[in-house]
Amino acid sequence: MTWFIAILLGTLALLVAALPFLWKRSVPQAAPDPMPDPVEELQARRQAIYHEVQLLHNDWSIGQVTEAEYRERLQGYRLQAAALLREEIRLRELEERLEEEVLAVRAEGKALSEAETVACPNCSRLLEVGMAQCPACGAVVTEAAPHG
Repeated sequence: MTWFIAILLGTLALLVAALPFLWKRSVPQAAPDPMPDPVEELQARRQAIYHEVQLLHNDWSIGQVTEAEYRERLQGYRLQAAALLREEIRLRELEERLEEEVLAVRAEGKALSEAETVACPNCSRLLEVGMAQCPACGAVVTEAAPHG
């Protein structure tokens, strides 16, 4: 009888210990970003290379890698990291140029919209050219020179 209880308790203990590993957790995961940032991807790849360099240095310092192999692999990692860094800089410069172009287009659109307005003679609110009456104060708008 004691053997039966011991086996039963042992099986129960193993089941309790293994249950978290056998149970699939249904933790809601965030949806992946449909448009990942390419600069962040390059940074992550570069950080992975730096990590590989650290591991290589550790292997070399304990003697698992020869001096020649260490230098060859280190040079390869340096070249990869430099190429990623150049691409990262190129993408950042491209983003800056695009942002400047967007701001220029917005400023141009704002200048055009201001040129197509007239000021209300009563309240000075900007109105579209051709409006007969100001919606804010109700004043009658005469043909005035465009504002801007």
